[in-house]
Amino acid sequence: MALELNERIDKVDKTVAVLELIGDLDAETAAFIEERTVALTRKGITRLIFDFLRLKSIGFSGVGVFMVVDEILESVGGTLTVVNASEDAISKFGDFGIERLCMMFTDVEDALSGFRQ
Repeated sequence: MALELNERIDKVDKTVAVLELIGDLDAETAAFIEERTVALTRKGITRLIFDFLRLKSIGFSGVGVFMVVDEILESVGGTLTVVNASEDAISKFGDFGIERLCMMFTDVEDALSGFRQ
């Protein structure tokens, strides 16, 4: 299984990045998400929006990495946001209690608007 990640920094707020996940997020690919989170926070990006629109599947290890991502972001005063999550992903996030750790929006624009208020 493979995971592709498209990143873009918000043009209005340079502390916000949108990470579009494409493919499968599982035990093999979860470490990549953690590595990118660390790298982005070192650049001063503290608010991450993970876009699940093109995420094909998410395993429990893939869900679990967001607990680590939340800890990393929390340590720098940041925020974890998820958009376009499938019912399966939402259910798995509920199993781990992650839905209480992050903000969830229907799409990227809603999330960005939420940050700008």
